[in-house]
Amino acid sequence: MTDSAQGGLGATVRSQGLLDAGANFDIPLPELMERVRAEVTVRRAHAALLAGAEAPMGSSNGLPRWSSPEPWPELRHAYTLPELLKYSDEDFVEVVFRTLLRRPPDASGLAHYVEALRSGMQTKIEVLGNIRFSEEGRARNIHVDGLLIPYTLHRWRHKRFVGRFVRAALMVGRMRNIAARLDTLEGGTSRHVHYLGNLFNRFNSAAEDRFDVLHDELRAVRNELLEQAAADQSRADAEYKQLVAELHAGMRSLGEENRELRQMNNQLSLALNDRLEEVDKKFVSARRSVLELQRQFMSLGPSRVPGDGSGGLPAASASGEVDIPHDQYVAFEDAFRGSRDDIKQRVVEYIQELDLAGIERGQDLVIDIGCGRGEWLEVLREHGFRGRGVDLNEAMAASVRELGFDAVAADALQYLNILPAGSVGAITSMHVVEHLPHAVLVRLIDEAFRALRPGGILILETPNPENITVGSCWFYLDPTHGNPIPSPLLRWLATERGFDEAKVVRLTKNRGTDSLPLVTEDQPGAAQINAMLEWFNAAPDYAVVAVKHGAPDGDPVDA
Repeated sequence: MTDSAQGGLGATVRSQGLLDAGANFDIPLPELMERVRAEVTVRRAHAALLAGAEAPMGSSNGLPRWSSPEPWPELRHAYTLPELLKYSDEDFVEVVFRTLLRRPPDASGLAHYVEALRSGMQTKIEVLGNIRFSEEGRARNIHVDGLLIPYTLHRWRHKRFVGRFVRAALMVGRMRNIAARLDTLEGGTSRHVHYLGNLFNRFNSAAEDRFDVLHDELRAVRNELLEQAAADQSRADAEYKQLVAELHAGMRSLGEENRELRQMNNQLSLALNDRLEEVDKKFVSARRSVLELQRQFMSLGPSRVPGDGSGGLPAASASGEVDIPHDQYVAFEDAFRGSRDDIKQRVVEYIQELDLAGIERGQDLVIDIGCGRGEWLEVLREHGFRGRGVDLNEAMAASVRELGFDAVAADALQYLNILPAGSVGAITSMHVVEHLPHAVLVRLIDEAFRALRPGGILILETPNPENITVGSCWFYLDPTHGNPIPSPLLRWLATERGFDEAKVVRLTKNRGTDSLPLVTEDQPGAAQINAMLEWFNAAPDYAVVAVKHGAPDGDPVDA
């Protein structure tokens, strides 16, 4: 562009207010056109079809809208090439569609050709020719004078060998017409800039008018709100003062009533607590008296139970009522109970129960009913506890003594009966209670309660019938077993016979059992299947740990 043309364009831009008056107009022409094109794209009105039309108003209260200042050609059957090439970017594609195809461009076609133009993949000649000589364009048969030869040359420029010569020829042709094209571009640019400046001024004027109206309206609303707020505040202040006065009076009245209620509540609480303590003491005393009478009655022996023609209750033997030789039962234990190390690993968990109950190492005596091969006695010695085993099986008691442990061959009930009351720190019984009839089990718990000192504990371990394989199969492997005992029943017996606390400990460690894997939740019927698998995965054994509270009732037994 010549200096005079550039100066004229700069003056035009400054006259529209798009550049500061003192700005140096050194913006390259392509950059300026890109800015103008971007602004036009943002503001153009899609329905503008008339050249140079004033921006229409959307409504009487609307702001100006932009429309293209370039006049669109009328619909004819023939056009010249310059008539169509003077448009740019989206305007060019839309004009070509409307003139040659007699319809607006579809979204995909518009996006395709605009992207081709902006990326340089196609020139305007190629876009014009591609649309004119498309199947739809041939059907419309709109003539464009001077299109065929340039379109052919532009297509040839993409050929592999001829293309370089064609591109050189096209470049020479453009250089010859560059001055005229620059003048045309300057005119179009000036027209666009002038139109944008005019549109901007009209938009600014309309916006100022709207802002003035809004400012007046906001001021009126603000004044009205301030007046209303002042009236509301005054009314609220009066109501607040009245409420505060009423609240203070009510609080004073409530304070006096609250003090009276607290005094009455304290008096009632003291009287109720005293009465409850008295009732608790009487209930505990009566319950202990009843239990003690039951124990004394049951300890009279078979010959002293009136009306019992069978000779009294069965003996409390560790091996139950099944008549099996002692040596044979020892062999049975060795074959099925497990190795000595396995049993020690199982019973060592009870050491923490002794510690929690405060059983003193080296002082309190721990009696193991049905000591078997003496694994628990060995663990007790390893941890500093005094232990003594009691077993009806003479062969087992003898083998335990040979290992250097304290063991007595005696009936469990008879042995506990001769112990002084409150003389033992802990009594344990592992896999014995399932051998006993119910009446004998009750007597065993009673004798243990009597022999234990306050704070002493009773541990009863037995197979767990919650495990379906234990309850239905493995429990009956021992011919001396009676019936499985559910954990709620054994725990209830302990508390019912006088123990203050009793808990169930389910035992799974070192029990020689493997859990069946559960199915994933996405499998059909997973919830029902997993519920049934839990029957097989339940702990194979459990123990009831019961604590005796109360005042001391005897002297420690002498070892």
